[in-house]
Amino acid sequence: MYAENPRIYQGCFTFYILHFIFLSPFLKVIIVCSNSIAQPYQERLFIMAYTTRKSLLDAMHANQDSAWEEFRATYNPLIRLVARKKRLTEPETVELEQDVCVAMVQRHALEKYTPELGRFRTYLGRIIHNCAIDLIRKRPAEQSVSTRHFNNATDEESGGTEELNHEWEEFLLEKAMAEVRSRCDDITFLAFEFHVRQQRPAKEVAEALGISEQKVYLSSSRITQRLKEAVERLKKELDHP
Repeated sequence: MYAENPRIYQGCFTFYILHFIFLSPFLKVIIVCSNSIAQPYQERLFIMAYTTRKSLLDAMHANQDSAWEEFRATYNPLIRLVARKKRLTEPETVELEQDVCVAMVQRHALEKYTPELGRFRTYLGRIIHNCAIDLIRKRPAEQSVSTRHFNNATDEESGGTEELNHEWEEFLLEKAMAEVRSRCDDITFLAFEFHVRQQRPAKEVAEALGISEQKVYLSSSRITQRLKEAVERLKKELDHP
């Protein structure tokens, strides 16, 4: 319901955030929460029509609109994650999203990829990193010395297997969080957010949200389990050859 009506979603969180401000001395928690949770959930859950990455690429190669839509809905969060790590601006990030799609065609990635080449996540990750580096190199020469130093380090270190794996794990967790958050009530997710992620005492969280400590522990346990299950499922869905 909240995905359909983000104003209602935001209004519910506003009530609990204000309630928490008056009952808790930890204002920093409120600032973090209001920036990361209280925003309306705008991304609709996307039902994947292509069961393997190869079938998705084949459909993209055939220029099927549904395949390109699925690719963007699924992997744009990964592209944005890499953009944040590369310190790209928002306009550069939007351009990176477009450049990756163009690169998939111009570099013949759609035809070249086969499961024998390795995991799709590594294959795509290197394309994203290469496009990001190309954007950084296009920046004006008059940029600051510190930024140039960072860019040079990025060129030399970008796209290693360990880095790609770490980014993939972050990407899966972000998608799992968005999915789980959209399918539970506000109080349950806030209890998890404050107690597990913000590591606040159960008693404090219970008083702030008007629930029992047992409810805080139960909500935290349930959301944690749902996240684990969502991550495992996403691993199978998004890394299937």
